[in-house]
Amino acid sequence: MATVKKKRKTGRKTLAVYLAVLIILGAGGFFGYKYYRSEQEKIAQAKKAQEEAMKKQQAEEAARLALEKAKKEFAQLISEMRDALKHGNYALVRKLADQARALALKNKFETSEIDAIIHEMELAIASTRLKTLEAKASDVYAYGYVRTELKHIPRFEELARRWDALWKKTFANEYTVLLDLSQASADKASNAESPEINYALSKTYFTKALSLRKSHKLAPSVSREAEIAENQTRAFFTNIG
Repeated sequence: MATVKKKRKTGRKTLAVYLAVLIILGAGGFFGYKYYRSEQEKIAQAKKAQEEAMKKQQAEEAARLALEKAKKEFAQLISEMRDALKHGNYALVRKLADQARALALKNKFETSEIDAIIHEMELAIASTRLKTLEAKASDVYAYGYVRTELKHIPRFEELARRWDALWKKTFANEYTVLLDLSQASADKASNAESPEINYALSKTYFTKALSLRKSHKLAPSVSREAEIAENQTRAFFTNIG
């Protein structure tokens, strides 16, 4: 009996040892697996970070290349604008300017070069139109047309002196025309051609001429004004008074 009890006691101890070993091994396996999973997650995170860094680098490089390409396209458009301006192809200048502005807006480029070329173009157009009107102003009777058209030409600083001179010339021409009309009417009145009507017309034109001269500070035509006044006096006393 003692032997049996001893064997049972020994078996229990052995079982306890086995259980302890199994528990230790199980715990070790659990913590080992947990460590393995932790390491795998770290590796995955590192790999993900590396991939994201690579993607970012690739994106930055692609953006840099795209920007360089846009800069070259922009420079080419500016060059083509200058060439079109040189050859007077203003429609093409405007078309290229629109393209350049769109590219500049997309890439946040400065537009000062575009603005400068457009200003040169507008200046050239205004100068040409001004030259045409200056020639037209040689006809004093075209003063109304010249003045109206001049209002449609921008008064650029570079052209201000010519613009102002032509503007004043339209009034000088109008002054001359009014004197012509006054003279013609006075002559008719002197020749007894509807003397009262022509005398009145002559006086009206003459008054307008003097008023225009004073308001625009025009150089007076002293001899003509004196001659017209004399003719009016003669017409009045000869055929009216």
